Amino acid sequence: RVSALTVNFLLFALLQIAVFATLVSTFRRFSFAAFGLGLLLLTRSPFFWAGGLTDFRIDLAAFCLYGVFLAAALRSSFFTSRVWSIASGLSAGLCILNRYLTIAYFAGLALAVLPGVVILSRARSSQARWSRSRVLSLFLATGSALLICGPVLWANHRTIWQYYFVGHFGGDGVIRARAAGIQSGLFFYPRSILSTHPGPAAIAAIIIVAAGLFYFVCGVRTALVDHASRTLFREGLVFFSAAFAVPFALLARDPDKSPVVGSIFVPP
Repeated sequence: RVSALTVNFLLFALLQIAVFATLVSTFRRFSFAAFGLGLLLLTRSPFFWAGGLTDFRIDLAAFCLYGVFLAAALRSSFFTSRVWSIASGLSAGLCILNRYLTIAYFAGLALAVLPGVVILSRARSSQARWSRSRVLSLFLATGSALLICGPVLWANHRTIWQYYFVGHFGGDGVIRARAAGIQSGLFFYPRSILSTHPGPAAIAAIIIVAAGLFYFVCGVRTALVDHASRTLFREGLVFFSAAFAVPFALLARDPDKSPVVGSIFVPP
């Protein structure tokens, strides 16, 4: 049991290192990074009885690897750095290998974010050079992810189809949900967010931090923030909002709902 649970511990440690290092690189202050790490540790998801550190289910691994992907994407300034774009792609590939369903998250995220990021980034100088560089970085990230997970996905494509599409959306999911007494509808996961993923204390802290960021970046203190930081903030707002909304929309559509999978909402 200890050997198996050590994997959970190492992945959670990797997520904490990724979050701390990314925030130090972004804000250039250890205090901000420590505060961000505190927000992560304030969430209930890693310590939840189902899908947490002491559980054998793969939900914690998906939670951690999705967070590492988001940290690498932020570190790349949202796919302007080729090296960190490749790192984000590799972490996405590992996340997909761990939980096949997450390929739908990453595909939806790419379709949702790319137009918005392009529009927001048109204000930058050297527009043509930026456009070519970021498109190439996005292709490098996608190629890195497919290089990791593509062969395995193809080898198991029939099993994936039977389990997720037939098993969840083909009628079996509705039967299992009714048999287990699981509530359907759009309010299942909002309740899960409020109670567990991430929980009320973390939500309150996130609201306070978000209000502070808006105050300094978009409010009366905007003169204290340079143009590059404001652009990064806007791109991050689009990217992380989509990283939350895409899994939420897909899981809300699934009739076979689970209180465990809501941990994927926490990293964004």
